[in-house]
Amino acid sequence: MTSRRLTATVGAVKTVVQAGWRSPGFDAVLAAATLAVSLVLASSAGRGQAGTRPMDGLAYVTVLGSCGLLTMRRRFPLQVAGTVGVGLLLLSVREYPGGPLLLPVMIALYTVGTTQERRAALLAGVAATAVVVMRAWATTAAHGQVSAFTWAAPGWVIASLVWGAAVRSRRQTVEALRQRVEEAERTREQEAALQVADERLRIARDLHDVIGHSFTTVNVQARVAATLLQDAPDRARQALEAIEAISRDALREIRQALSLLREGESGTPDRTRGATSRAGTAQIDQLLGPLRTAGLTVDATIQLPRRPIPVVIDAAVYRIVQEALTNVLRHAAASHVTLRISTDDHGMQVKVADDGTGSTPPPFGGTGASSGRTGGHGIEGMRERALALGGHLDAGPLPGRGFAVTAYLPVAG
Repeated sequence: MTSRRLTATVGAVKTVVQAGWRSPGFDAVLAAATLAVSLVLASSAGRGQAGTRPMDGLAYVTVLGSCGLLTMRRRFPLQVAGTVGVGLLLLSVREYPGGPLLLPVMIALYTVGTTQERRAALLAGVAATAVVVMRAWATTAAHGQVSAFTWAAPGWVIASLVWGAAVRSRRQTVEALRQRVEEAERTREQEAALQVADERLRIARDLHDVIGHSFTTVNVQARVAATLLQDAPDRARQALEAIEAISRDALREIRQALSLLREGESGTPDRTRGATSRAGTAQIDQLLGPLRTAGLTVDATIQLPRRPIPVVIDAAVYRIVQEALTNVLRHAAASHVTLRISTDDHGMQVKVADDGTGSTPPPFGGTGASSGRTGGHGIEGMRERALALGGHLDAGPLPGRGFAVTAYLPVAG
């Protein structure tokens, strides 16, 4: 916690400092400081420099104006640099010492380097360097000698421009990195949101399948128990025990689904934990018992691949079979059910067929009412599962009598 506070404090101080030196107030202070240095240089200007006249009113006004323009260097960098350059040229033509304006020129060129594109900065640097070099050359030609300071001035001018360009390049690099980090963070958040939405959709499908299958099976078993309670109490007891087992399993799966939903509210869901809790093909036999108890004959052939089945495929096969068998109990009024699960080199095929008429089995002591199998979201949910895994699912009536659900799910080799 201490290191985090220290980092936050340093960051806050850095932000305040950066905001300060980028403010107009800082430029005013910089202009005043530059003027003070330039006046000091002006007071001693000409000493040791051949061919220079003493500073007078015009020279001081030029220095004062050039330093004052630095307050606008961020708003008009090229204009300020050009005007200060003209001031330096004026001092050179009038043979005043150039030293008092060297610092304003360097600051103006530094600002050009930090704010302008490379081409504009280069042109400004060439122009300023040309003025300084021509002054040194003219002084040498006229008087045969020139001070070391005069010949060093072009180097200082170029250095200030290069420094500004380097600062600009660094800022651009930092900004590009910041944008990349922000884009990566946005992408990560979007991916996390998509994962949460996808996981919630999967959990919603699972809840639909679990609740639908469980309540339908409990309904069937309860009718069986009510019918056989007097004549076959042992079979009625078996039906009640089946209700207990089905209810227990349904509650367990619902708790697992709700726990995953709670995890999803706080971040990316734990897909690994969710996957290990899903029912799979190993539990398909448990789905057949309620059909047999309800009096249906079941013909099941399950051929699983030798290699491990991906968890999502394994769970999808189970859910498709579960929902298809639930529809048989709920809608078919069938007496026979066929289940086929087969595999090939590329995937798994599931087929559930019945010989029903499509009428809803009557509840306790009631009469059936024709309903077909178009209601609810069962078939659509099965189709969405298959499509999400790159497969397909077809469901429809068989010629003459019955209904079939056929799905194919690819398995990566």
